[in-house]
Parts: sequence; structure tokens; C-alpha cells
Amino acid sequence: MSGMASLPTSADRFVGATLAGRYRLLDLIGQGAAGRVYRAVQEPMGREVAVKIMHSLAGPEEAHDVEVRFLREAALAGRIQHPNVVTLHDFGRTAEGDCYIVMEHLRGRTLRSLMRDGPLPVPRALRIFEQLVLGLRAVHKAGMVHRDIKPSNIILLKADDGGDFVKLFDFGLVKGDDEVTISQNGVFMGTPHYVSPEQARGLDADERADLYSAGVVLYRLLTGMLPFYADNPLSVAAMHIREPVPPMAHMAPDIEVPAPAEALVARLLEKDPAQRPPDADAVLAELAALRQALGLAEESSVLPAPSEPVELPPLPGRRRGPLLMGLGLLVVLGGGGGLAWLSQRAPAPRETLPLAAAPVALQALEAEPVEAPPVEAPLPREVVLLISSEPGGAEVRWGETLLGTTPLARGVTVLEGEGGPQQLSLSLKGHRSATVEVDLDQERATGHAVLAALRSPEPASAAPRSTRAILVDEVRFSAEQAEAALRWLNSADSDSLRASGIAPRQANIILDGRPFESVQAFGDTPYIGTKTVQSVLDQVSAP
Repeated sequence: MSGMASLPTSADRFVGATLAGRYRLLDLIGQGAAGRVYRAVQEPMGREVAVKIMHSLAGPEEAHDVEVRFLREAALAGRIQHPNVVTLHDFGRTAEGDCYIVMEHLRGRTLRSLMRDGPLPVPRALRIFEQLVLGLRAVHKAGMVHRDIKPSNIILLKADDGGDFVKLFDFGLVKGDDEVTISQNGVFMGTPHYVSPEQARGLDADERADLYSAGVVLYRLLTGMLPFYADNPLSVAAMHIREPVPPMAHMAPDIEVPAPAEALVARLLEKDPAQRPPDADAVLAELAALRQALGLAEESSVLPAPSEPVELPPLPGRRRGPLLMGLGLLVVLGGGGGLAWLSQRAPAPRETLPLAAAPVALQALEAEPVEAPPVEAPLPREVVLLISSEPGGAEVRWGETLLGTTPLARGVTVLEGEGGPQQLSLSLKGHRSATVEVDLDQERATGHAVLAALRSPEPASAAPRSTRAILVDEVRFSAEQAEAALRWLNSADSDSLRASGIAPRQANIILDGRPFESVQAFGDTPYIGTKTVQSVLDQVSAP
């Protein structure tokens, strides 16, 4: 969908093919855990589009489940028609059984790329944030929760006047009003640096979770820094759950952020969803008050939709008549549908307008717009490494670089032309070292190693038995129950964990996180919630 450099395609069976009799695939521009994205031409219209094709799977049952999720993603995203949300044109399944969706092809840069340049001026940051919230409002009004708001899922296009025009995309994690979670293998795959506390705990997430993630984006837009950061992304998720939001002056002492702007971010980043603004409309209302307080009310990027097309003044030497198509705008946005009216609108004096209207105007906030990089320039890719070991706690190294300890979940940057199979080494005191091979051509590269013990562990010396009750994530254990729970958690196989009522996702987290030092450490593990802890207590308390 974005103007990414083409990826190697020598072994790609789709490049050069015509999909569904009308989409001629030109080259591969992106790939991820669920599928691959191609630049294509829709025949006979000659319209350039992006086509996402689902990865083929060997197992028929798994293939069926993923196909259902993939097509549901398309059906959900197809409900949305809004200028700040990527437009979906078509979706279906080919005669060979390949599922696909067809979207507008966006040529721009990601907000993540822009953020590498540091914090933005307050007016520009607020304008980008407002358009993000407008897009989220459309998503939420369609009965969905995006669940993966982050800068790499936000594309910045260049408007006709050189300003920023925001497009929200990637609905691979959306949750619809039928409570079906869209994710790979049913597992939440959000980004820990932007995840809401309720998502990090594995709890139900509504539209206020998206507003929390948008608040993290605004925090970084204003300061150039993330509110929470650690080498281990799972530690970051735990910080979102427990740590107070650091003052902006602490994270970026050289940046002066207006107090009303920081106050808005603080409300968005409340741990308790009930303390946040209830919906996107409330955020837009607070944003209007913020602009008023900062003297930026006239900088709102929202205009009311016209009730009918506006006729332009005649050009010199040409017949007077309406401009039927805003061709310049459509070339920039890849056929943005309802946006065509903007290029038909006659010039009018600037005025302060209400925030409740939906379309976003293409007006500049800065005298000198930031130039986007050339479309064909190579762009780095972020690959998420997911490395586990048995037992856990092993150090993971790529060459001489220490990446962290297992279970490891962190991103690495791969430049165009790099990637492919790479060897990572794992080491743990008292165990033989091992290596795992990961494929850096994938969006998520996974690996698992079993580390053999060098010698049998010596039996632990007997210690006085405690009789004190233990509180684990609001669940009370006796000392005996805590000991029994720890033994069971560190020895139970996958079937036993699931038979106890523990969800598959939490069972996998338990297997990857073993051995636990204590039942408290188990309860503090990100994504392990009260329900799972109670299931463990029920298991060890059963007669």
C-alpha cells in the first residue's frame, strides 16, 4: 500500500500474473505474517492498486481458519469509507484458492519514518493527531476496534499544498462488533510500545484501547520519545500496566510542550479505560479546546462536506464549466473516492469550523513542508524476532550483539537487499549453547531451542515452610497452594494446561516463560491475567 521499494521476486509465482482476470501484478512491495502485498494494475481501468494475497498453508484446517480471518478482515475494512482510512476496492478468492484483498496504492512515507527526525512542532503534531483520531472515529463507528495503532500503520501523503495528509491502514488485528478477534492464529500481535494496559493484560479491549495507543503516538510526536522503553518488549508491556506516565520534561528536557497538550496526553494514557475520553468525538472536542487555549483554533484541519459540487471560475481561454474530476488529488491518493470534492471547491476565506465534520482539508501548517523521500528509494524494514528456549532465560546473540534473554520479542531493522536466513546463538549458565536459524525475509522471525543441562541440578536444601497467604494478581494462595502451583506450572504439558481451563494463548506464554521462580513471578508475566491465575489455583486445589 505504501511507496516501499520492491522486494526480491525471483521465485514469486504471482509477479507477472493476472489475478481474478483483472489485476495484473507488477512487483512485490511488502510482506508480513499473514500475506504478501503487490503493486498491481487493475485492468481495463489502468488504475494502480495494492493487492494483498494470503500466505498458503499446508494444513487444511489451519488454512480454512486463516482464510476465514483474512476474508473477515476484508469485509470489516470494506465497511469504512473515510478520507483518513485506506480504501478497500475488492476482495475474494481465486479459482486456485488464494484469498486476496485489493486496496488503494499509497505513495508516501510512514509516520514511523518521519518520527526518526525527532519531535514535531506542536501545530503539525496536533494536525497529524487530529486526522488519526478522525480515521479512528470512522473505524469505531463501523463497529470495529483497530487494536494495532502505531506509527508504521500510519501513512503520510503529501497534500496539494505540501501539508500532511494521514491515512490509517493495516486492519489485520481489528475486532468487529461480533467479538471475533482478527489476528494470526488467534493471538494478539500488537506492538508493546503502543499497547494499552488492558491489551497487555489479555483483557477485552474496546475503542478506548485505540485512543490509548493514539495517545502514545501523540506523546512521541511532541517529545520525540516513547513514554516507556526497555530492552525487552515484554517489560515495556508490563510498564504500560503498572508504571505512571513519565512527565514530558523528564523524557525530553530540551523540548517545551504546552501544559494543555501534555494534559490531553495524560488523559489518553490513563491506566483505567473508564478514566480516558470515552470516544473519538470526546477527543476531538478536547482537541478543539486545546487549540483554543494555544491560540491555534484557526489551524483545525476539518472542513464541512459540501452539499453539492462547487463550480470553479473559468480558466483563461477555456469554456466555463464544472471540474468533474480532481485529477491531481486522485493521482496523489490513488483514487480516494469521497475526497474528489476537495479539488472542486472554490477558494474561500479561512474560517473557524466545527470539529464534528469528517473530511480533512489539505491545508499547510508550516511555511516549508517536509519533503518525502523518493518513492523508489530503499526503505528499511522492521522484523520482529520471537525467540524462545527451554528452559527460558537464555541470552540471545546475533554475532557479538546481545539482543536480550528468552522469551525474546524485539524488533530489528533490516535494510533492502539484506535479510534471509541468519544464525542466532543462545547460551544459559549450566547448559550447552545452541543456535537457531531465523528468516529475516519474514515480518516475524521465530525460533526455539532446547538447551541441554551440563549436569543434574543439586537438590535444594530444605527451607522452613511458610504459612503466610500469598496474593497473586488479586487471587489468594496459601503457602502450600503456591508451592503446588509452582511445581505444576513448571512441569505441566500443553494439553494439561489447556485442560485446566487456561486459554491456548496463555498456555503458550506459560510454556515459553518457564521455569518460573515463584508463583508471583508467574502472575506478573505480561498477558497473564486474573482469570488464568484463578485457573491455576483451581487446578491445584481440586480434590
